[in-house]
Amino acid sequence: MLPPDLPHQRSRFNVRLVAVLLMMLAVAVLLGWLFNNPVLKGVLPGIPTMKVNTACALLFCALALCLLAQDARSAATRIAATMLACVVLLLGGVTLAEDIFEWDLGIDQLLMTDLLHGGE
Repeated sequence: MLPPDLPHQRSRFNVRLVAVLLMMLAVAVLLGWLFNNPVLKGVLPGIPTMKVNTACALLFCALALCLLAQDARSAATRIAATMLACVVLLLGGVTLAEDIFEWDLGIDQLLMTDLLHGGE
């Protein structure tokens, strides 16, 4: 018979694994923008490149997942994960508002200018 907490441990392991893979993807894209490498900027060949803000949001989500997948979570850990999630929510909400209301708040150029598409 399996120990009762084994499925719980497997779930936490899977969450951590996915979070690490997401972090690796986000860091690769950020490095692609930093060094102007089109191969790293695009997730798959033939599709548009991932924007810097999207990679940052993905990184923040992965960090929040890692924080919440710890065995012993403190209040500070939960607050940090919640803050990361709020930053992602805010970034997504502002980006959506830009698209809906046809605003240009420059959120897509907040961290780094889009070198390939001239800032579009």
